[in-house]
Amino acid sequence: MKNTSRFGVTIERLFLLIVNLEPKYKHLNTTIMSFEQQAARIERLIGLIDSSNTGTAADLAKKLCVSRRTIFYDFEFLKGKGHQIFFCYVSCSYRFEKNRKIF
Repeated sequence: MKNTSRFGVTIERLFLLIVNLEPKYKHLNTTIMSFEQQAARIERLIGLIDSSNTGTAADLAKKLCVSRRTIFYDFEFLKGKGHQIFFCYVSCSYRFEKNRKIF
């Protein structure tokens, strides 16, 4: 039995279509790009938190060109990876706990 996706295309063929970005399947690249964009955004978010340069969630959303809700989704992602994030009212910035785990 061949390993096929629910669209009736073999998994290997689907992978080749995505990698080669045949014009017919170019729309499939949007999912791949969103993962790359999310990873870059998370890296930038970690850098801003490390430098205590985030401001409020609304400020942070403007810096990263995303919605405020996306910022909180990213915080939940980081918390799921073991990071402890809190808002410091003195510096008006999000920060990591001192004993943070790097993933």
